[in-house]
Amino acid sequence: MLFRGIRRFLCLVRRGDLSEKQLGRRFQQVVAEAGCQCVDEEIVSTAIQFILQNAQKSVGVDEVAAAACTSRRTLETRFEQHLGRTVSAEIRRVRIDHAKRLLAGSKMSIAQIAQVVGFGTAQYMARVFRREADVSPSEYRRQFADG
Repeated sequence: MLFRGIRRFLCLVRRGDLSEKQLGRRFQQVVAEAGCQCVDEEIVSTAIQFILQNAQKSVGVDEVAAAACTSRRTLETRFEQHLGRTVSAEIRRVRIDHAKRLLAGSKMSIAQIAQVVGFGTAQYMARVFRREADVSPSEYRRQFADG
């Protein structure tokens, strides 16, 4: 039961189409329904939960590993096995998703959004955003204003 629930949860994370809040609720449901823990998936799930709650801060892989009570190497290996991406890539993905929501649904400046989501500067966010989303933050915002 737990294994199937966590597998479904990891699929939701992999697809990336749920908000942080929705993923957090789903994670709590899986754990509550199972009433037990599975070590590998627990490490990944705990790490994802920590990332969802802390990505807007200056959080790195070492802090995520500490929160998941494992070594950096073990965490990186488990992420690759279960999600097919690195811990750093997951932190970036969560930040980009948050930035997309703010760009589409707020009047905040790009510099303010960069600070809020944890990128620090608008220049750094723009560079990462373009690499991950294939458009600049300004272009992304315009797409929602035009549509």
